[in-house]
Amino acid sequence: MVSNESMRRIRWTDLPEDPAMLSGWQLPSLVLATLFFNFFFWYVPATTFPFIGSPILYLASLGTVIALVAVFFFLCPALAAHRTRKSLFQLAEASFGVVPAIGFRIGCVMLCMLWLAGTTGVLFNNVLRFVLQRSLTLVEVSLFLGLPVVFLFVTGLQNLRTSAKLAFFTNKLGAALLIAAALRVRPYLPDAWSDLGNTLPGSDIWTRIAEPLMVICPLALLAANFGTRTRSRKDVTFIGLFGLAIPMAATLFAVSLIQRAAYHWRSDLGGLANIALALWGGDSGHYQFQWIALAMVTLFGIARFCTRMWRAAVAPIMGSLRLRLAVLAATLILVVALSTSESMIITRGVEIAARVTGSIAAVLTADFILTRWRFARARRVDWLSLVSVGVGLIAGGPLTFWEGADYQYHLTASILLPYAASFVSRVIGLLVLLRVERRASVNTSKPAINDHFKTGQRSRTQDMKLF
Repeated sequence: MVSNESMRRIRWTDLPEDPAMLSGWQLPSLVLATLFFNFFFWYVPATTFPFIGSPILYLASLGTVIALVAVFFFLCPALAAHRTRKSLFQLAEASFGVVPAIGFRIGCVMLCMLWLAGTTGVLFNNVLRFVLQRSLTLVEVSLFLGLPVVFLFVTGLQNLRTSAKLAFFTNKLGAALLIAAALRVRPYLPDAWSDLGNTLPGSDIWTRIAEPLMVICPLALLAANFGTRTRSRKDVTFIGLFGLAIPMAATLFAVSLIQRAAYHWRSDLGGLANIALALWGGDSGHYQFQWIALAMVTLFGIARFCTRMWRAAVAPIMGSLRLRLAVLAATLILVVALSTSESMIITRGVEIAARVTGSIAAVLTADFILTRWRFARARRVDWLSLVSVGVGLIAGGPLTFWEGADYQYHLTASILLPYAASFVSRVIGLLVLLRVERRASVNTSKPAINDHFKTGQRSRTQDMKLF
């Protein structure tokens, strides 16, 4: 007798995803939340977001960075991808042309490799030096860094459902580590909360949001590719809300409060307080390794997101199996090579990517507002859009990396000014172009209306135009 109940089969991965299948907001939100529930985001950008100063200033800084990331860099391009049912790279091809779109894909591939090298490479290299208490040889670095990168590519190149399951695990681990850090410094949390009313000299909105914008804005633009396969505009909005806005606000608030409490806990260090001090500060070396290992696991989520965006960028050339293996092997070699280089190279690369993606996102947003896309006959080069990007890059100032107190101001300006200048120039250029095309269409339509005086016949369209 055969039972009518279906039997669940155990398999390592889910079935391959159907490119025509639409998804809701839950799975992409889980994948995007990994951009914030990781140790790198807590240690680098969240450290420059201090829990001190005026409450109005703190809330204004928090709201500004969330609005800039979620609305300008994600929501507008994602809504454009949802409306047209085109990927982010196809939108770039329609806006910039075929040739610049190839450069955009190459830039996204390089950005993903920089993030993979920065999260899994540089940090793992520093952890190994801390554990072994010695410098590593080139063979040891290639071996220890190559294995995690291969593991992340194998687990990252899965369908959306499997990626969401893996992301849910790393998100829970990140939330558990934040709770553990808060419990370790819980006696000093009231003191940290009372510091919110104190003044902080030399701190304003622009210095607080500089590094969060530099880190998240390029990744938020890449995340707009999720809008292609969403069911409705409501799902796109919920992805921006539950995948970017709420996780970013929660982690920035929690990390800034915890590190301020760690400052009161270890005030003898002279202000050198961060999330690492709250997690394993004061422990012996035997227990510190366990905390560090758990913190490194949280980086797997953002690394898998980068591998997913890498696959979307190189999708047109992933034809035969040999070509896919060759591209994958070349990417792995470049990631390991970047991991062994200086961390300053990766930092400068991310700064340049933040400036360029600001101009590109502005052009895509302007095209979305004015519905300016030509998928049927994409040009080789759209010079008007390239001029808009050039105006934005010039407005951001020269590519010189400032240091010292002016660094935060320069970093913020190099991201926001290109966006504003590119958006304004693109809107003005499109309005002028539409006006010229409208005049040209009116001039060419007049002889067609009067053709019936020569032939003695008149079509229905001509009758309507005469009417």
